[in-house]
Amino acid sequence: MEHGKIKKYRSIARSIYNYIKESELCDNPPIRVWIDPTNHCNLKCTSCANHLIKEKGYMEISLFKKIIDQLSNYSFEIYIYMSGEPLMHPEIIEMINYTKRKGLFMNLSTNVILLDKEISLKILDSGIDRITLSIDTFDKDNYEKNRLCSDYELVLENIIRFLRLRRKYAYNTKVFIRRNELFVKES
Repeated sequence: MEHGKIKKYRSIARSIYNYIKESELCDNPPIRVWIDPTNHCNLKCTSCANHLIKEKGYMEISLFKKIIDQLSNYSFEIYIYMSGEPLMHPEIIEMINYTKRKGLFMNLSTNVILLDKEISLKILDSGIDRITLSIDTFDKDNYEKNRLCSDYELVLENIIRFLRLRRKYAYNTKVFIRRNELFVKES
């Protein structure tokens, strides 16, 4: 067994041990990591605090690669999202490709607005393991009241196209559609 895989399995074993012991201090490295390549977002959702973030930016690709290099010895899963829209990062495809080359499980979450045909194919070609498509609700009025600056029909069109491309070319990427059913009160 490769040295890197041994480290990863030790990390999992240590995580389970700390969990069973109900340790207050975990001495194991993380096996699942969230990375936010940007805190820029193309939407202004009523349920999101992103608008409170004053300083916006994009993670440099060199920093991203350094993080992935450090994590690749003991982490299994990388989740790309947090407070921003990952597809806004100009080097997001290179970030996905680099993570996959390092043998890590990759999940990306998107608000779907920027998921056109070109970016869809690049994401699918990367071998990404999972993509989460966030729509919140299938009620058009409610969606547009929460997801300001969005376009409900475009989001549905992008989801349907992505799913068709995935099926047409037989990609193994798992697709999750996140629906939270947020209801916006009328004032």
